[in-house]
Amino acid sequence: MNHDVIVLGAGLAGLACARDLVAGGADVLVLEARDRVGGRVEQTELPDGRLVQLGGEVVGLAHTAYIALTVELGLTLIPSYVAEPGTIARATPEGVSAGDPPHWFGLHDDACHQRVTTAFTALARTVDPDDPWCHPDAAALDRLSVGAWLRAEHATPAVVRLWEIGQ
Repeated sequence: MNHDVIVLGAGLAGLACARDLVAGGADVLVLEARDRVGGRVEQTELPDGRLVQLGGEVVGLAHTAYIALTVELGLTLIPSYVAEPGTIARATPEGVSAGDPPHWFGLHDDACHQRVTTAFTALARTVDPDDPWCHPDAAALDRLSVGAWLRAEHATPAVVRLWEIGQ
């Protein structure tokens, strides 16, 4: 049995790779160690009926490319814990806290976070998602990390930390 390419792993990356190679005319074999596809997209049901994610995939509504890929690959995303009340919990070396603002925010950090979020949203609205390279500052923005952008906007270290953890 001969193949042009052997893809190791039937997670989303392996499946997407195999799909693209096949579309390009390659003869592809996908090998997976488990008895199922999906990689880290895995869940189990607790005795009380709740679903728990076992893998590293948390998908929100903003993950449009990821959601489209799962549909294209014939996978199903099932919400978990959608009916449970609660707030965002953050575990850091200093401890665990829930809610906003984060426990490491000081007196002026929340106002700074709101300011840079508004500025980032305004910047994002100037970029055409269908043709981002038509933006007049596309090359400069492409070279700029989010952290560097935040620091250029005079974000406090606590705000930069929040964005590094959760954005």
